[in-house]
Amino acid sequence: MFYEVRVYDGNGKLKKTISEEALHERHWRPESVVQDGKVIPHLVAENGSHKDRKRVYLHCKQCKKEFMKLSFNQIYCSQDCNEKAKYERLAKTRSSVSKEAKCVECGNVFISKRSNQKRCSDTCRRRGNRRSCKISAARYNEKRKIEQAIRNAKSEANNEQSNG
Repeated sequence: MFYEVRVYDGNGKLKKTISEEALHERHWRPESVVQDGKVIPHLVAENGSHKDRKRVYLHCKQCKKEFMKLSFNQIYCSQDCNEKAKYERLAKTRSSVSKEAKCVECGNVFISKRSNQKRCSDTCRRRGNRRSCKISAARYNEKRKIEQAIRNAKSEANNEQSNG
């Protein structure tokens, strides 16, 4: 995201204002100028010599506009097209994950939103979490009782040895 930029001289007077659109265009096409809908690179460098630059034009995979490729792996003309394509890819993968599943809590058949979804609703999810917490607590209590019984047996054996 770009914001309007104001350039001042040494005396504090406004020299020029650069718009958001100009900054966006400058950022995404740093060494080129758009003329008549085509991207034309600057050919003359600061010292007056010509740049030996291979100009490659592609069609954007999202909007199908022609643009000059600025990096070796560029396939979209702008960040907007890149983001649109990204969200379309995500939506496609999410929709392909949806499948019919059976809820492990209530047994209802539902369309899952994720590949690992096991419960049909928040109610069933909460019910399952409560049940697993109760099971964990019961296992813990059972383990604690066994450990206590072992300690009692050891202490009784020690008492018998010392008394006997």
